[in-house]
Amino acid sequence: MQLLPFPRPIQLLLAGGACLVAAGCRTYNDDIAPLVDPYSAGNFQVAAAVVHSEEFQRHYLSKSDGLLFLLEGGKVLFDAGEYDASAALFDRAAERLTEYDNAADVSISEELAASVGTQASRAYRGTDYDRILLELYQAFNELGRGDLGEALVRTRRIYRRQAEAVARNAAEIEAREEKGDAAGQAALDSENYQQFNQSLEAIKGEAYADFVNPMGTFLSALLLREEGSQADSRVDLQRLIDLRPDNRWLPDLLKEFEGSSEPTPDRLYVVFENGMAPMRWQFSLLLPTPNGITRFAVPNLKTMPRDVGHLRVQGAAGALDLVTQEIASVDSIVATEFQATLATDIWRMVVSQVAKQFVSNAVQRDDDYGLLYLFTAIYRLLSSDADLRTWRTLGAEFQIAYGQVPEDGLVKLSYPGHLATPVQVRIPPARTTILFVRNPRVSPIVPRVFSIGVRGAVRAAAKAASPPSRELDTPASLLSDLAESLDPSSTVLSRTEES
Repeated sequence: MQLLPFPRPIQLLLAGGACLVAAGCRTYNDDIAPLVDPYSAGNFQVAAAVVHSEEFQRHYLSKSDGLLFLLEGGKVLFDAGEYDASAALFDRAAERLTEYDNAADVSISEELAASVGTQASRAYRGTDYDRILLELYQAFNELGRGDLGEALVRTRRIYRRQAEAVARNAAEIEAREEKGDAAGQAALDSENYQQFNQSLEAIKGEAYADFVNPMGTFLSALLLREEGSQADSRVDLQRLIDLRPDNRWLPDLLKEFEGSSEPTPDRLYVVFENGMAPMRWQFSLLLPTPNGITRFAVPNLKTMPRDVGHLRVQGAAGALDLVTQEIASVDSIVATEFQATLATDIWRMVVSQVAKQFVSNAVQRDDDYGLLYLFTAIYRLLSSDADLRTWRTLGAEFQIAYGQVPEDGLVKLSYPGHLATPVQVRIPPARTTILFVRNPRVSPIVPRVFSIGVRGAVRAAAKAASPPSRELDTPASLLSDLAESLDPSSTVLSRTEES
C-alpha cells in the first residue's frame, strides 16, 4: 500500500494525533486516582498496597511521569509507617532529580514532542518545593529508622535545596527576559491573566522568602537541640519566629531554648499535617498571534477544602491540653513557586500552539487533503491542554504544638468540632517525643510516635509494664524489631512505632 505523500510537518502532526488516540487522552490524574482515592480518605494501608502493586511500580519507568510516581509512592509509604520502603523510593526520586539537574535545561526531543503533542509529554522534572519536601519527609524517615545523625543531614539538605531554588529561579527569569516573546508577553499582559494573578496572591497570603519551608526550619531546630548544637538550634528558632511571628507556640519555646542548654525531659512535640495540597486546573486565553486568533490553555491552582481545622491533644484531668497552630502553609509555598514559574509555562504553551496553528493553516491552504483540516483542528483542541501534573499526596499545611507528656503517658487525640472518633495513645518513656498525625480530610486519626533519647531495653521494659487495654491497636507491620529493642547498646534514638 502506498502512503499518501503528506508534507513532513503534517506527518508529524498525524503521528502525534495517533499517539493521542492510542493513549486514550489519559492524564496523570487519571493514572494516580487509584492511589489518591483511598489515600485522601485516610486509608493509608490500602494506598500502600496500591504502591506495592506491579501496575503502580511500572510507572516508575515512565520518562514523563516516573519521578512523580516515585514521590507519590514514597509519601504514601511514609504515612503508612513503612520507613525503609519510603526512604528507598525517595532515594530513587532524588537520583532522578539529580539526573535532571545535571542535564540540559531543555531537551530538544521533549520540546519537539510537546510542540506537536501535549505539554504533559515533557518529563516532569520536579518543582523546588518537591525537592525541599522530599528532604523533610526523609528526615522523618530517618527518625523512624533510628538515625538522628542522618535526620540532621536531611534537615541541612533542606537549606541547600532552598539555596538552589533561589539561584535556579533567578536564572530562569534572566533567560526569559533575554529570549523575549511577543505572544507570550501578550498572554501575561491580558486582563484574564491579571485577574488570575490576583487570585494567586490570595492563596499565597504572606509568602515565605527565598523558597523557605518553615516546617523544615522547625524540625532542624528541634534536632539540633537534641544533638547538642544549642547555638545553631536557637538561630533556627529565631529564624522561624521571623517567618511566622503569628505562631503562639514559638516565643516561649525560644525562651526555653535560651534558658537551658539541655532538652526538657518528657517533652512532647506535636506535628499535624493537614488537608491536601492544591490541584491544577486550566482556563483559556484567546490571543492574537502571527497565525491569527489562538486558544491558549493556561494552568491555574485550586485549593482543596480543609474539613478539619486543628488537632487537639489532651491528658487526663487537664494534665495536658494542646491545640495545634499552623507553622507552614504548603498552599502558600506551592502558589508562590507556581506564580514564579507560570510565565515560563505560558511561553511554552505559546510556542506549541503557534506551531500547531502554522501546520493547520498550511493544511487549510491545500485543498487536496479534504477532511484533513478538520482532523488537525480537532487535534489542536485535544492537544492544547496545559500541564496539570502535581504531587497529589502532599498536605495543605503543617501545624505544631508542644507540652509535657502526662505522668501516665496517655494522651487523647481529637478534631475539635468534628465527629471523628477520638484516639487514645500511650507515649513511651523518652526524653523527647514527636507525635505525628496526617489528616488528608476527616480521616481516622492514625498517630505515629517518634521517640528520641531512650535506649531500646528501657523502652521494651516500659512497654511490658504498660496496661495494654487502653493502647491504640498497632499494625504488625509497624512494630519495632524486638531484637534491636532489647539491645542495651542500641542507638539513643529508638525505632518508631505506631502507638
